[in-house]
Amino acid sequence: MGGRQGWAGPHYNSVEMLDLNDENPKWDSNLPSMGEKRYIFASTLLNGLVYCAGGENDDTGCLSSCESYNPEERKWSSVRNTNDKRHYHALVSARGLLYALGGLDNDWYATNLAECYDPRKGKWKYIPPMKSRRSRLTAVVLNNEIYAIGGIGGSNRLSSVEKYNLDKKTWINVPSMNGIRYGGSACVVDGLIWVFGGYGVKTFEFYDPATNKWQVSTNMDRERDFPCVLSI
Repeated sequence: MGGRQGWAGPHYNSVEMLDLNDENPKWDSNLPSMGEKRYIFASTLLNGLVYCAGGENDDTGCLSSCESYNPEERKWSSVRNTNDKRHYHALVSARGLLYALGGLDNDWYATNLAECYDPRKGKWKYIPPMKSRRSRLTAVVLNNEIYAIGGIGGSNRLSSVEKYNLDKKTWINVPSMNGIRYGGSACVVDGLIWVFGGYGVKTFEFYDPATNKWQVSTNMDRERDFPCVLSI
């Protein structure tokens, strides 16, 4: 979905899909395009829909617009704009809600602002801000808590991590990673948070909430900036 051609090329709203159920999977580009061209945006799944939020494009700059895709109907629909324009942010789903965290604002300043979207009400509302400003962060949900991991806060490259408790509605710091990491990617496997790559980084490490500690695992073969990772 979306993206940009090269470092300074045009931004895209086109979409491609790979059906892994096919015996010989091929990319299908015959899908409806998003309503907005989007680059450095965030996306996640909620209730069977794909949600895309924010980003930037070469027409209007930083975006607050959001949209959702229904794979059964093969149709994109507009979603209420976020309260803030943001890109290089994180988007996760938890308990039937979307959460947009941090990123860069329209003036390219890192923000600690966070907000959530209720699709039943069709509204975004602010939640308590993160303790640190974070752009180029990654985020996951584990055990009823949202973890905001690494990123850049102004001129500070971050190894710090914080989590938001969905019941208490508060952010607290958790132990920092073993190294600075921004533009990384994370997933949850067997109750552990695994974080991979980032700018100039080929290490990956995992966090165990039972011990409240991060542990470095083996290196990847190469450095990976803004990788994508998922668990299956």
